Amino acid sequence: MRRIVSYILAIILLASCGSVNRTRKSDEGKVQNEEMMILSRLVEPEQPDELTASMSVSISGMKVNGQIRMRRDHSIQFSASLLGLMEVARIEFLPDQVIIVDRMNGRYCVCHYAFLPYRNELGLDFQVVQSIFWNRAFSPDATTTDRYGRFVIQNREPESFTFKETQCGYVFTCDRSGRLVRTDKAGVCGVVYSDFEKVSSDFSFPQTITLDIPASDFLKSIPIKLSSISTAKQKWPDRTQIPSRLKRVELEDILDDFDL
Repeated sequence: MRRIVSYILAIILLASCGSVNRTRKSDEGKVQNEEMMILSRLVEPEQPDELTASMSVSISGMKVNGQIRMRRDHSIQFSASLLGLMEVARIEFLPDQVIIVDRMNGRYCVCHYAFLPYRNELGLDFQVVQSIFWNRAFSPDATTTDRYGRFVIQNREPESFTFKETQCGYVFTCDRSGRLVRTDKAGVCGVVYSDFEKVSSDFSFPQTITLDIPASDFLKSIPIKLSSISTAKQKWPDRTQIPSRLKRVELEDILDDFDL
């Protein structure tokens, strides 16, 4: 259970070569150039700078409603509400730390990414979490100058192709229209993007983000449904203000209370 929740935290609490069809050398070079152009677009930040949406998460028959708010390079906020009226929990990813607010139990915790479970396996930091939820490809800890050199084309299919990130072993699947449709970390987790919606004339975003987590002898899928997606700039604070009445606890206290 601890593994499952470590990835749910990345949502809301409650981020060898395959066979390649051979073509003529000139055609293969053209195809590879097109694929590398798609990769370069997926690695680079894409406009807009902000995104908000209503969110519905289903976990083991339980449905949680809330909101997601993202401001690039500043903050990613997930909130859960009771009957759509009162916020009862929030998790906020900031460049330097993670804040978890449990209003139902009057407590909160602040921790560094280094203390998140399975941080090393996933290479978790703010940039990784940001890329996952902005539907982008990434390489953990990569600088701007070396990130392109960390990808190799792994497999080609008529409707899709995959890139492998060589540092942590992430695999990214793209369709031929240039959309990132899946991110995988073998044996650890997978993220599937689907139901793309055209939010503006030059920007589309998935309405469904599904987290696949291996759990003992089966694969657990956690779908996140998004609606009312907007990229309009809004006034909301980058950093959650913690009410003084809340008690600060350690991350382990929250995880233990959920029997994780």
